[in-house]
This record gives sequence, structure tokens and C-alpha cells, in this order.
Amino acid sequence: MNLASRVEVNLDGSVVSIVYATSTLEMVLADGRSERFELKSTCPTEFLVKAPTIDEQGTTTLDLEILKFEVAGTSAVLWPGAPVKMSGGRLIGPEALPIYGSVRIPAGQSLADGAYSEQLVYIAVETPMGTMHNLEPVRMAAVINSVPPNQAFHSVDGTANLYLNKEDPAAQLIACTSVVNNPDESDTTGGH
Repeated sequence: MNLASRVEVNLDGSVVSIVYATSTLEMVLADGRSERFELKSTCPTEFLVKAPTIDEQGTTTLDLEILKFEVAGTSAVLWPGAPVKMSGGRLIGPEALPIYGSVRIPAGQSLADGAYSEQLVYIAVETPMGTMHNLEPVRMAAVINSVPPNQAFHSVDGTANLYLNKEDPAAQLIACTSVVNNPDESDTTGGH
């Protein structure tokens, strides 16, 4: 069975979960103070994988939507001891924007060979200052070899302003990474 058929049978329209992820978030406040936060999953990341399509060149594309992700940690510099949470996806709340992405598998290759995955991400960052949002999506990308991805390192391309309101930026996102770990079923620790 070819990859496109196997993915379609197993994942078409399916909600897929990633058990555990760690993220870093680095931001600079409008007053110039900054911090790099180390964040961990508070719940599984859920995403929807749509039916694969194949273009004229033979590239297989899997479109997806991240429905929900949530990672949290504790501030050490900006708000010592205070919780900081980053989340995204349309299931986090009524005002959340959807996160769309895709996986592209070149003709003649399989997903196991490594495929480019890219998502356009909207985030909410809960801090003691309030909840900050980006108004324009940030592009996160990785090379993955499975769906759901395992041990994949996603990183943001560029920077983004974070707003408490829609007028003046309260902070700038200068770096964001995520490493997903979807342990096999024999791992009883849940990836922690």
C-alpha cells in the first residue's frame, strides 16, 4: 500500500494526539526586559489530519489543523514565581484563531524519509500582565518522519508582536521552539 493510501485509511479526518511536548518561548517586553521561558505540556496536543492530496509533480500534501495545544511554566525573571502559559488552537476558547498547517512529502519519497511540516500559528500567552496574542500568524516549521510527529523540533521563523489589545504591542516574540515526544505504547511514563 502506498503512503497516501495508508495515511488516508488511518488519519483522514482523524483527531490525533501528541502526548507530551516541551517548548521555549523568548519574549521582550515593550520596556526592554526579556525572558526565555521553559514550558511543558499541560494536556495532549490535538490536531486534525485531512485526506492527503497529490499534485501533478507527485508531491503528497497532508493538510492539518492544530485544534489545541497548551504548555506552561514558571517565570524566573520578569515575574519571579508566577505562572506563564502559552496555548493555541480554536478549542482553547471562543476568540481563538485556527492554526493551519501542512506536511509535504516529495514525489518518490516517503514520510519516513523526512518531510517538511509548516504551521501558521496564533498563540495566547497568559502572564501576570494579562493575556497577550499575536495578530499575524508566526510560521513554525520542522522536518518530521511520522504523523503524529515524534522527536520533531519545530522552530519559529522570524519575530511577532504580542498584544494585550489591538493597538500597541506589549511584547515581541523573538524565539519559540517546540519538541514533541509521542512515546510508544510501551512507555508508561507518558513521555515525562
